[in-house]
Amino acid sequence: MIIIVPDDHYHKKDNYTFLVYDLNGELLHKSPYNPELDCVELQGQGRPTFRPFGVTFDDEYLYVASHKKLGKYKKNTFEFYGLVDVPMYINTHQITKDDDNFYIAHTAVNAIGIHGKINTYFDVETLLCVEKPPEPNHVNNLDTIHVNTVTDHDGKIYFCLHNLGKVPSQFGYFDKTTYESKIIASAGFCCHDVQIINNGLYALSSETGEIIEIEISTGQVTTHKVVNPSKTFLRGMDISDGKIIFCASNRYSDGVIPMNNCFVSTFDTTTKGIKRLFTIGEADVIVCMKNIPK
Repeated sequence: MIIIVPDDHYHKKDNYTFLVYDLNGELLHKSPYNPELDCVELQGQGRPTFRPFGVTFDDEYLYVASHKKLGKYKKNTFEFYGLVDVPMYINTHQITKDDDNFYIAHTAVNAIGIHGKINTYFDVETLLCVEKPPEPNHVNNLDTIHVNTVTDHDGKIYFCLHNLGKVPSQFGYFDKTTYESKIIASAGFCCHDVQIINNGLYALSSETGEIIEIEISTGQVTTHKVVNPSKTFLRGMDISDGKIIFCASNRYSDGVIPMNNCFVSTFDTTTKGIKRLFTIGEADVIVCMKNIPK
């Protein structure tokens, strides 16, 4: 099954927290607006106060981040089980979890938080661990490179630096034990999401409508056009059956939201073929997608 996090709260307050589908497009569950995830104290700081974004899971629970709050849900029933006490900031983006720690994209302060058995911050500008960054009073105060992605693979946390459209996006990693780090390549514009298959790093170039393919060992970049970026925005990606599975939806700038322009597709990394799986009828804009293996 896949978890879809819509961003329609720009249009209506009582938006779903997340939606659950199977890979055939059957809607399995609608998780309602959770007031517990509404950070009302952030009113006027540049984002809606209720903004679910990052999703991760473990054997028992799903976790959904909304700014400074991290909600916990029973994985088999989707029942809300309260909040997890970890330090967070406005505009939290993606999250991931291993047995020991949460890794959280603290987008507003250019850092990835490591919270659990340890509590530290990896600064993605300096590529060093730092003390806790100061608290911004607006989403744009301190955000200079917009780290929006965290992916756990083979003992490393891979990340994407969106770079706010000023320069091409960048992709790198740090080792979870030693914090050794590296920027692998620059590619695409306003990118989101990172997944690793074999020696390839894959990402969504939202501004150009492409899937970015980077050979990790060499940094060589290949691009694959998948949508028309003038009307369709790429965001939300995972892996299913050895293929990239990704979301496409309406751009924020659309004056009129077209129907049937919010959908899920796959990209075969071997054949480079694209297959549209299903249309998402319950959302206009997608921020995140997570595949939950059976």
